[in-house]
Amino acid sequence: MLIPPVANVLLGWIGLPFLISVTGCKLFARWQVNRSLGQSIREEGPQGHHIKQGTPTAGGAIIILAWLLSAFLLASPNFWQPDVWLALLTTLALGTVGLIDDGLKVLQGKNNGISGYVKLGVQAVAGLAIGVWLWQQPFHGGISQIFSGEWLLPLGIGFSFLAAMAITSTSNAVNLTDGLDGLAATTLIMSFVALALILPFSDPLALLCWGAVGAIAGFWPHNKYKALLFMGDTGSLALGGFLAAVCLLRGLEWWIIPFGIVFVAEALSVCLQVANFKLTGQRLFKMSPLHHHFELCGWSEPSIVTVFSAVQALGALAGVWLLWQQTRLPL
Repeated sequence: MLIPPVANVLLGWIGLPFLISVTGCKLFARWQVNRSLGQSIREEGPQGHHIKQGTPTAGGAIIILAWLLSAFLLASPNFWQPDVWLALLTTLALGTVGLIDDGLKVLQGKNNGISGYVKLGVQAVAGLAIGVWLWQQPFHGGISQIFSGEWLLPLGIGFSFLAAMAITSTSNAVNLTDGLDGLAATTLIMSFVALALILPFSDPLALLCWGAVGAIAGFWPHNKYKALLFMGDTGSLALGGFLAAVCLLRGLEWWIIPFGIVFVAEALSVCLQVANFKLTGQRLFKMSPLHHHFELCGWSEPSIVTVFSAVQALGALAGVWLLWQQTRLPL
């Protein structure tokens, strides 16, 4: 059956990827250490981050591997619907770009990987593919009103460009957030828990969200302060893309904002910093993204992660509560 009991979700869709991830990340980090491989830290970043030079990276590859392997082991044949494949292909495409990017940084010993234009191109194509597919579905094709769910502005094929923007912006926002030990992992877990709670229990994408929670939770012990393994672009780009893909595929475009409030704030801080500097020649923040500003204000990494995680939790809870009020469906 496609509808699993709660125990199956906890032990299977969360427990199995957790076990694979927590074991795989330990072995992957050790393998990199034995070969003197690791992350190059950008010179313009906070000075305190330079001690992280050489930390094993691309842990996102293990997260994705644990997550997908568990899905293929647990899912029934009717699980693999077109929208599921779209979400997974988006994740794999962005994860592949991230893995190449991480690999180039490690091999070159510099914090320069793939061109930003290449990343944007792959993100945009993935979003366009989802948008075109949704445009052909009878229930989609425009921007919906936040609470009623009715169409406010029919977009037709133009919805594809909205989807491309959602995938690109969310993927990059998660990538920007992945700058402190444990920050991206913790906030992503909260986003995926919120999504899984508001989707029907038997929805394949809800089960994949639970699987992502398990895989990221297995990675977290190796990524918490002081990190033994970084997520890398492999994980941040892929998981950010998957988050946006699920929201798009289930008509939850607006809900990316409360479910990923920290990601929005991080990306917005970069945009405001650049705009303000070009207009006035002054920096709005001591450094962007936003978590670096608080670092330079004297906050410790664990304190920033704790506060940002609390904000993400509040945003996710608010989103779940509002959607529950809208649908009047039991959680």
